[in-house]
Amino acid sequence: MDPFPSDVAPPAGRVVVGLPPDPIPTGPGSAPEPYEDGEFPQPGEVIEEQPQPARRLATNQPSAVQAIPPASSPSAYAGAWRAVDASGKACRVQLSTTSSIDLYKASVSGCAGSPLQSVNLWSFSGGNVALYSRERVVARLSGQEASLSGSVESGGGSLRMTR
Repeated sequence: MDPFPSDVAPPAGRVVVGLPPDPIPTGPGSAPEPYEDGEFPQPGEVIEEQPQPARRLATNQPSAVQAIPPASSPSAYAGAWRAVDASGKACRVQLSTTSSIDLYKASVSGCAGSPLQSVNLWSFSGGNVALYSRERVVARLSGQEASLSGSVESGGGSLRMTR
Protein backbone atom coordinates (compact mmCIF):
# COMPACT_ATOMS: atom_id res chain seq x y z
CA MET A 1 0.00 0.00 0.00
CA ASP A 2 1.32 3.44 -0.95
CA PRO A 3 1.89 5.53 2.24
CA PHE A 4 1.36 8.73 0.22
CA PRO A 5 -1.67 8.54 -2.07
CA SER A 6 -1.07 10.23 -5.43
CA ASP A 7 -4.18 12.42 -5.10
CA VAL A 8 -2.86 14.15 -1.96
CA ALA A 9 -0.01 16.65 -2.33
CA PRO A 10 2.64 17.00 0.38
CA PRO A 11 2.58 20.25 2.38
CA ALA A 12 4.08 23.30 0.66
CA GLY A 13 7.84 23.61 1.16
CA ARG A 14 8.31 19.86 1.61
CA VAL A 15 9.22 17.15 -0.83
CA VAL A 16 8.55 13.50 -0.14
CA VAL A 17 10.96 11.14 -1.84
CA GLY A 18 9.26 7.86 -2.67
CA LEU A 19 9.72 5.05 -5.09
CA PRO A 20 10.12 6.22 -8.69
CA PRO A 21 7.22 5.61 -11.07
CA ASP A 22 7.37 2.66 -13.44
CA PRO A 23 9.14 2.38 -15.82
CA ILE A 24 12.33 3.73 -14.25
CA PRO A 25 13.74 6.54 -16.39
CA THR A 26 17.24 6.07 -17.66
CA GLY A 27 19.85 8.44 -18.92
CA PRO A 28 21.75 11.42 -17.57
CA GLY A 29 19.93 13.42 -14.91
CA SER A 30 17.36 10.69 -14.20
CA ALA A 31 18.79 9.60 -10.83
CA PRO A 32 18.05 11.57 -7.66
CA GLU A 33 20.68 14.08 -6.62
CA PRO A 34 22.85 12.95 -3.67
CA TYR A 35 23.07 14.99 -0.46
CA GLU A 36 26.16 17.08 0.15
CA ASP A 37 27.68 14.14 2.08
CA GLY A 38 27.25 11.88 -0.99
CA GLU A 39 24.28 9.88 0.39
CA PHE A 40 21.09 9.47 -1.64
CA PRO A 41 17.62 10.16 -0.20
CA GLN A 42 15.80 7.13 1.12
CA PRO A 43 12.26 6.20 -0.03
CA GLY A 44 9.63 7.94 2.14
CA GLU A 45 12.17 10.41 3.56
CA VAL A 46 10.89 13.99 4.04
CA ILE A 47 13.26 16.64 2.73
CA GLU A 48 12.85 20.28 3.76
CA GLU A 49 13.27 22.56 0.75
CA GLN A 50 14.75 26.00 1.11
CA PRO A 51 12.68 28.58 -0.78
CA GLN A 52 14.55 30.05 -3.71
CA PRO A 53 14.89 33.83 -3.79
CA ALA A 54 12.61 35.50 -6.32
CA ARG A 55 14.33 36.47 -9.52
CA ARG A 56 13.42 39.64 -11.32
CA LEU A 57 13.69 39.82 -15.06
CA ALA A 58 15.14 42.96 -16.54
CA THR A 59 12.48 44.86 -18.46
CA ASN A 60 11.78 48.38 -19.50
CA GLN A 61 8.39 48.24 -17.77
CA PRO A 62 7.86 49.67 -14.27
CA SER A 63 7.20 47.14 -11.54
CA ALA A 64 3.60 46.53 -10.47
CA VAL A 65 4.28 48.44 -7.26
CA GLN A 66 5.31 51.49 -9.26
CA ALA A 67 2.44 51.18 -11.74
CA ILE A 68 -0.28 51.43 -9.07
CA PRO A 69 -0.43 54.95 -7.70
CA PRO A 70 -0.73 55.25 -3.95
CA ALA A 71 -4.07 56.47 -2.58
CA SER A 72 -2.31 59.61 -1.39
CA SER A 73 -1.76 60.96 -4.90
CA PRO A 74 -4.17 62.83 -7.18
CA SER A 75 -3.70 60.23 -9.93
CA ALA A 76 -5.39 57.64 -7.67
CA TYR A 77 -8.58 59.73 -7.85
CA ALA A 78 -8.40 60.74 -11.51
CA GLY A 79 -10.90 59.21 -13.91
CA ALA A 80 -14.65 58.85 -14.36
CA TRP A 81 -17.01 59.10 -11.38
CA ARG A 82 -20.77 58.82 -10.88
CA ALA A 83 -21.93 61.59 -8.55
CA VAL A 84 -25.25 61.37 -6.67
CA ASP A 85 -26.52 64.37 -4.68
CA ALA A 86 -28.92 64.44 -1.70
CA SER A 87 -31.98 64.49 -3.99
CA GLY A 88 -30.82 61.29 -5.73
CA LYS A 89 -29.96 63.05 -8.99
CA ALA A 90 -26.94 61.44 -10.66
CA CYS A 91 -24.42 62.80 -13.15
CA ARG A 92 -20.92 62.08 -14.43
CA VAL A 93 -17.77 63.80 -13.17
CA GLN A 94 -14.42 63.35 -14.93
CA LEU A 95 -11.32 64.21 -12.88
CA SER A 96 -8.14 64.77 -14.90
CA THR A 97 -4.50 64.99 -13.82
CA THR A 98 -3.96 67.85 -16.27
CA SER A 99 -2.73 70.71 -14.10
CA SER A 100 -4.22 74.19 -14.19
CA ILE A 101 -1.98 76.24 -11.89
CA ASP A 102 -2.55 74.71 -8.39
CA LEU A 103 -5.65 72.73 -9.39
CA TYR A 104 -6.50 69.94 -11.83
CA LYS A 105 -8.99 70.08 -14.67
CA ALA A 106 -12.44 68.49 -14.31
CA SER A 107 -15.52 68.14 -16.47
CA VAL A 108 -19.11 67.11 -15.88
CA SER A 109 -21.99 65.75 -17.95
CA GLY A 110 -25.67 65.34 -17.16
CA CYS A 111 -25.40 67.69 -14.17
CA ALA A 112 -27.82 70.40 -15.37
CA GLY A 113 -29.68 71.93 -12.44
CA SER A 114 -27.20 70.43 -9.98
CA PRO A 115 -24.66 72.38 -7.90
CA LEU A 116 -22.06 70.41 -9.87
CA GLN A 117 -23.23 71.72 -13.27
CA SER A 118 -20.29 74.13 -13.67
CA VAL A 119 -17.49 72.14 -11.98
CA ASN A 120 -14.32 72.63 -14.01
CA LEU A 121 -11.46 72.13 -11.51
CA TRP A 122 -10.56 69.89 -8.59
CA SER A 123 -7.86 69.49 -5.95
CA PHE A 124 -6.50 66.79 -3.69
CA SER A 125 -4.96 67.52 -0.30
CA GLY A 126 -4.57 65.43 2.84
CA GLY A 127 -6.84 62.68 1.53
CA ASN A 128 -9.61 65.14 0.65
CA VAL A 129 -11.00 66.00 -2.78
CA ALA A 130 -12.49 69.43 -3.47
CA LEU A 131 -14.53 70.26 -6.58
CA TYR A 132 -14.39 73.83 -7.90
CA SER A 133 -16.44 76.03 -10.19
CA ARG A 134 -14.69 79.19 -11.37
CA GLU A 135 -12.07 78.73 -8.61
CA ARG A 136 -14.72 78.56 -5.85
CA VAL A 137 -15.22 75.35 -3.84
CA VAL A 138 -18.49 73.64 -4.77
CA ALA A 139 -18.07 70.39 -2.80
CA ARG A 140 -15.67 68.68 -0.41
CA LEU A 141 -15.32 64.91 -0.28
CA SER A 142 -13.17 62.27 1.39
CA GLY A 143 -12.81 58.50 1.21
CA GLN A 144 -10.99 55.89 -0.82
CA GLU A 145 -10.08 56.00 -4.50
CA ALA A 146 -13.24 54.05 -5.41
CA SER A 147 -15.80 55.81 -3.20
CA LEU A 148 -15.97 59.40 -1.95
CA SER A 149 -18.58 61.08 0.21
CA GLY A 150 -19.00 64.62 1.44
CA SER A 151 -21.20 67.65 1.03
CA VAL A 152 -22.02 70.46 -1.34
CA GLU A 153 -20.82 73.81 0.02
CA SER A 154 -23.85 76.02 -0.67
CA GLY A 155 -26.26 74.06 1.53
CA GLY A 156 -26.83 71.52 -1.19
CA GLY A 157 -26.68 68.55 1.18
CA SER A 158 -24.73 65.36 0.85
CA LEU A 159 -22.79 64.18 -2.17
CA ARG A 160 -21.48 60.71 -2.98
CA MET A 161 -19.14 59.79 -5.84
CA THR A 162 -18.41 56.21 -6.89
CA ARG A 163 -16.53 54.60 -9.75
